[in-house]
Amino acid sequence: MAKRGAFTLIEVMVSVMIITTVVMALYTMNGNNSFIYEKTLKSAKYTGYLSFLVANDSYGFENDSGDLQRLVESFDLEDELRRTLKETKLTIRYDEVSTIDLSEFDMQDKPEETQEDSREEEQSSALFEIGKSSLIFEEDVAFITRIRIP
Repeated sequence: MAKRGAFTLIEVMVSVMIITTVVMALYTMNGNNSFIYEKTLKSAKYTGYLSFLVANDSYGFENDSGDLQRLVESFDLEDELRRTLKETKLTIRYDEVSTIDLSEFDMQDKPEETQEDSREEEQSSALFEIGKSSLIFEEDVAFITRIRIP
């Protein structure tokens, strides 16, 4: 058999196909990672806005519109962040999802004489409201489920 000094055409075509497959896989992974990174950045931004809403007791349980400046009035923030929040317009929407009344379960264990006496006391402490507070921005919506004791 003669000694050959170069690759055959088939060997070159196979190596080009393998390299093309590897490059396409890397390109696809890069695209997916870029998408996930952008989504994570946006999610982190909205999570920060929602934390302002949760930390502020006076907002989030009613429908309202305005800017983020009102949510952060009681926080100590840098001036640049305050300006950014003041420029961000949003609408706060609160939707009641469910109401849970636990007082009926407490009354089953007590005798009837004491049930009527303590009904008013327990009714106020055993009522929970589950709702969804939504921050509606121009381009997106961020929401959080909240529990309130009315």
